[in-house]
Amino acid sequence: MTLPKQVRIGSILYKVEAEEALIAKAEGSTGYCNNTRAVIGIDASLADDIAHEVLTHEVVEAINYQLQLGLTHTQIAGVAFLLSDITL
Repeated sequence: MTLPKQVRIGSILYKVEAEEALIAKAEGSTGYCNNTRAVIGIDASLADDIAHEVLTHEVVEAINYQLQLGLTHTQIAGVAFLLSDITL
């Protein structure tokens, strides 16, 4: 998957970065969302479909943070899984 260079979530523009060896550096994590820096990182080695799902997951993380929804990680993962299956 070609990752977008940025995504707008609400009024905030997040930079999207493909990171080499993120899984090793982040103890198994395939992605992250840093809301204070407005950066989403995705492991560069992921297959396209997995990278798409991880990006969707991190977008839901950002929405949860911005709207102070208080979703659990399990709820975030579930919403992201369903949203990543939508083809427009």
